[in-house]
Amino acid sequence: MQTDTETGDSVAAESAGHRRYTLDELLSKCDTAAPAPEIDRLWMEGGPVGDEVI
Repeated sequence: MQTDTETGDSVAAESAGHRRYTLDELLSKCDTAAPAPEIDRLWMEGGPVGDEVI
């Protein structure tokens, strides 16, 4: 429990109980046949734009 130093009020925080997922569970929900968003496609197809070494 924490106390607000200005008001003296006490605050108790509790976990919301969010479920933790494994990587396999998250990937199983992905549609691998879906096209990449245009912004991702443009980034992947683009060439170097600065001094990066590829």
